[in-house]
Amino acid sequence: QLEFMKLIEEQNLERVQKLQRVRRNNLMTAGCLIASVVGIYAYSIWSVKQEKFLDDFDEPKKVNAN
Repeated sequence: QLEFMKLIEEQNLERVQKLQRVRRNNLMTAGCLIASVVGIYAYSIWSVKQEKFLDDFDEPKKVNAN
């Protein structure tokens, strides 16, 4: 009976270690994805702030048809 308990304990330890590896990998993947999304968002905001082509936009002058 003691051997059976040790066997079950070893299997449980292996299972826990595998789940911890999977969780760590999932957290690393999530971190990379979040960093990518934040980077793309920040770059988009930064690049839009640099655009100046609409700042000098004047309305076209109306032409009188007389």
